[in-house]
Amino acid sequence: SRHLVLWRFLCKFTPVGKPLAHHTHPRSMLVAQRLQRLSSAIAAASRSRCPFSLEEQVRKVSFGSAAVATRVIAEAARMRVVDFRVPSGGRSMVHHEVPTLRWEVASDPTLPTPAPTFFDAGSAHEVVNSSSNERREICFELLGGRPSFDMAAVQARETAAQFDTLIGTAVNFENELCRAVEIRYPPGKGEPAVIHQHVLDYALVFVGVTKVRFWNPGPDGRLAHTHDTTLEDGHGMFKEGIAERGGFDADGRPDHGWAVHGLTNNSETDWLRCLQVELK
Repeated sequence: SRHLVLWRFLCKFTPVGKPLAHHTHPRSMLVAQRLQRLSSAIAAASRSRCPFSLEEQVRKVSFGSAAVATRVIAEAARMRVVDFRVPSGGRSMVHHEVPTLRWEVASDPTLPTPAPTFFDAGSAHEVVNSSSNERREICFELLGGRPSFDMAAVQARETAAQFDTLIGTAVNFENELCRAVEIRYPPGKGEPAVIHQHVLDYALVFVGVTKVRFWNPGPDGRLAHTHDTTLEDGHGMFKEGIAERGGFDADGRPDHGWAVHGLTNNSETDWLRCLQVELK
């Protein structure tokens, strides 16, 4: 972190377009040498078989006393989900080794959900928190790199589905790799009859302590309440194996487990907020 602080200092006082090698002051040369070693170390890390992405290594860097906190929520072959937090006044440089969707969490649940931002592999940016609240982002790292299904294959699964394929209350982002969909209900709200069918593998993260009531279409076609559960803040998972059959079981019936269900907010005081990303 000391080297990155020096880097910011040098960038501030180095004229644009003038390379480090042209600064012959001994202190400037020392900084340049240290930065060169730091650059070599980062390059070596990116070439290694480290189980963590380069982003995960770099984002742990902090400036001053404002440390960035990260926690891996879920990880599978095609996706890693990370809870990323920057305290008030903190900042962090982030390099994305893989395509990544970063989804900011509103500190006030009554406010609209911020739009997620997508970063291509190889991109970098600085996260700066100038607010008085902690900045929190749920980061969905797409480890596969390429989509498994083109648009035609996705549409074919949606057409074959027996229930609504909008898996939440709003689509917040979509490109050729993924689709981000939130579920957002005020206290005590939600429509039990709104059953949706997942046709793609997906990750989800619940924000805040959440009381959820689950519903399924029963064997006779009637709506049935299945169970209630309380989930801790940051509860998340990645569900795979759904896209292969488009949300149906081996017998061709809608999969009433992880693929076909509905949910409502079972709390009279707290909002239900769930961030979901479907992989194409």
